Amino acid sequence: MKQPLLHNKTAATFNSEYHFQVGVAVLLTKIGLFFVFNN
Repeated sequence: MKQPLLHNKTAATFNSEYHFQVGVAVLLTKIGLFFVFNN
């Protein structure tokens, strides 16, 4: 009975970490493009 709960918690944690990494990647990409276009 505990397995589905554990799976859902793990999925939620993975989802939030995934969105965080995507946000960081987008931010770094924007910063990189900013420097490229200003040089």
